Amino acid sequence: MVSFHEDVSAVAAQATGHNRENTIDVEAIREWIGELFDDLDDEAERFPEEAEVAHWDLMAADHTTDEPLAVVVAIVADGELSLLGGQGEGEAHFDFGEADDFPEEAPEIAGAARTAFRMGPVTARIELEAARRWAAG
Repeated sequence: MVSFHEDVSAVAAQATGHNRENTIDVEAIREWIGELFDDLDDEAERFPEEAEVAHWDLMAADHTTDEPLAVVVAIVADGELSLLGGQGEGEAHFDFGEADDFPEEAPEIAGAARTAFRMGPVTARIELEAARRWAAG
C-alpha cells in the first residue's frame, strides 16, 4: 500500500515534470495545505453554513515562461483532501475557477482541473483529520 506522503511526492513530480525552475515540492505542498486548513477554519467560524461545501485551492509555480506552469489543485470535500498535480500554459492559473458557472462539487472541480491543465494520473487522497496531522508535520 502506497502512503499519502508517497502519493503527494508523485503529485509534486507530476506538477514539476522536467522543469528546472517551475517546481513544486512536498514541503511546499505541506505548508500550503496547512495554510489552507487555517483559512478554511476561519471561514467556518464566519460562515458555518458553508462548512459542508466543497472547497478548492490552486498552487502554481510560474517563475519562468520558458517552462510549463506547474500546478497542484487541492479539493476539500466529503471529509477528504484530494490533491491533483500537472502542468499547463502559463496564464491558465489566472483563468481557472473564474467562470460564473464553475462547478461546486468535488468530482466536477477535479474535472475542471483536468480540462484546464494536463493533470497526471495520480491523485493523493486522505481523510481530513489525517491530512491536518500531515500538514502540521
